[in-house]
Amino acid sequence: MGTGGRGLAGQVAERCGQFLGPLLERLDRELDLRLVRTVANVVTALVRHRNRPQALLLSELGGYLAGPEHAPAGTKRLGNLLHSTRWQAQTIADFLLEHGRGVVKTEAARVPEGRVLCILDGSVLEQPESVEAEGLCPVRSSKARRLSRPRPKQGPGYYRGKPGGPIVVPGCSWAAVLVTGWAGAAERRPVALGAWHWYSKPQAAAMPADGQEAEAVVAAAAPDAVPRQRVHEAEWSVLERVVEAWGADALLHAWDRGMSGAPWLGQALDHGYHFVVRWKKGNHLRPADAPSVGNPEATPSQRERDGKAAWRLTAGLRPWGQRQVPNPRSPTQPLTVSCAARPVCLMDRADPLWLVVARVGARATRRHSKEPWRLLTTEPVTTPEECGRIVEAYAARWNIEQMLRYGKE
Repeated sequence: MGTGGRGLAGQVAERCGQFLGPLLERLDRELDLRLVRTVANVVTALVRHRNRPQALLLSELGGYLAGPEHAPAGTKRLGNLLHSTRWQAQTIADFLLEHGRGVVKTEAARVPEGRVLCILDGSVLEQPESVEAEGLCPVRSSKARRLSRPRPKQGPGYYRGKPGGPIVVPGCSWAAVLVTGWAGAAERRPVALGAWHWYSKPQAAAMPADGQEAEAVVAAAAPDAVPRQRVHEAEWSVLERVVEAWGADALLHAWDRGMSGAPWLGQALDHGYHFVVRWKKGNHLRPADAPSVGNPEATPSQRERDGKAAWRLTAGLRPWGQRQVPNPRSPTQPLTVSCAARPVCLMDRADPLWLVVARVGARATRRHSKEPWRLLTTEPVTTPEECGRIVEAYAARWNIEQMLRYGKE
């Protein structure tokens, strides 16, 4: 490796040490000094040698820790750390919450509204070769979907007809929360991981054998260390954890379309959360001036008649102007966005909400743009500047997509 490589490796090790400093100080009060050093060396090795097929093999990590000639000794160090009973995963979870609290306090003080962006999303980690790992559950394999994609341009032998149903493999489900601040059109925003939750999807109870109670079968099927939860149950538990630690008024949540259901949004409104959520164009909303809005005697059928698809509510809106927002994929090339908004309500609630439509691109008109973003938010949107802030908040979601992608490596 040349001098440039050694310099980059040294910078990575230095930044890892700075980030892990508070965690290492806490672990130093609970663990032996040698185990604390192993924590720092393992994290640095994982970042330096990020490789999906090899990075999590104990023998590979042992070689990175102690050198190839002493790989068994390095593997033993790692085993001693993982099997130590003097610390738990909750220690790392508390460290992430404290680190996120510092970012929330710093970034919230920089803006007049006093809020930072809280981004929640989930994914799965595929483990197709595993059969004994704890907390395994059926997950849809995105890699198998990519590999089975038809390729007619490759020639004969590559195309076997339309692909069938989804391919399911063993894996783990997980949810994560990122906290980030506001940034200029060409600036990089600070990003911090605030929470990380592993869970397993519920499984159907096995048929009890003769003389065996059903409760015993269910208890035997569920591991103790990995909770079995549905997707929204797990994501809501993570959301409650960060809101309790950081405060509901200091967070503006940015969610994707998977969290646009009425039960999820109803819970968020009941708890007073501030959010921005991507809205499907065919889902219905009620205009703020609909007769059933604010009428306590309105029947469900009246509310249903007043509802309109989101694309109809935004079809006649003229743009309020163009604005540049940060491009999450390329910070040096900001996005040009044309946006407008109108007040709306959910079908079964009268809480005041705003529907923002944003068309991305320099020629952001209805005829010359792709499918626009339709964003439902609790924040009042009455000016082009407020409209642009909502679009910027949703665009920041790309940070968690990148984190989930690199986390799998």
